[in-house]
Amino acid sequence: MLQSRFIQNKNVLPSLAGGALLALSANAHAVLGVLPDTILTFDFNGQFALYDSTGAAVPNDTPAVSGTILLDAYTLGGTAAMGGDFWTLPWTANGDLSAYIGTPIDDPCGGAPMCAHSNIDFSWNGNVMPVQAAFGMTPLFPTFTDLASLDLGVQFSVESLDTEPDGIKGTAMTTGPFAGFTPYFTGTATLVGINLLGSPIANRDIFVSPVPEPSEAALMLVGMGLVAGMARRARAKRARTGAG
Repeated sequence: MLQSRFIQNKNVLPSLAGGALLALSANAHAVLGVLPDTILTFDFNGQFALYDSTGAAVPNDTPAVSGTILLDAYTLGGTAAMGGDFWTLPWTANGDLSAYIGTPIDDPCGGAPMCAHSNIDFSWNGNVMPVQAAFGMTPLFPTFTDLASLDLGVQFSVESLDTEPDGIKGTAMTTGPFAGFTPYFTGTATLVGINLLGSPIANRDIFVSPVPEPSEAALMLVGMGLVAGMARRARAKRARTGAG
């Protein structure tokens, strides 16, 4: 069990240690070579909404979301398992995720300091709908009340990123009864456990980019130029053949 060495988030030392672990990249870990496999466990609580193609929210009587997110501090890979009710029927969202750190040079997180991109199986009313999702994660700093009560659990504000981009936060579904609709999650992920001898979780390097990276855009332009050049040569050859 990943939580076999479970540490409550109200313990100040593990909470601060968890914050420091999140700041370490896989490269830094490889250089130091001193940390054991470390699995961070977060409880997620928040709200769920579903938007149509115009950005209007679909009515939902019970929008609460809860679940668990596991993150490997070494690989920055993990898993997510969330659920709730929609139109009085239960739904679940389960899948792998990859975490990224946003920097001024390379920002895969839409402005958030950290994000997670995932392949999720969204299940509702007997339908399983695969969807790629992206979540921005912003650290929440403790308040004076938290400091006074020594409640320093590491928390992140979590919000779906607009990955199309179409001005609607979240990633639109492409299959199933909700094809064309966009699920949206927002809430708080709280560090509740640190397992120093956990089983490593692979980083799938899942990436949902709202816009092409500069290098990708350059490759696209080069490819389009090559295709256009080949088409021109083919037309010129046909013209010469016809004239002969």
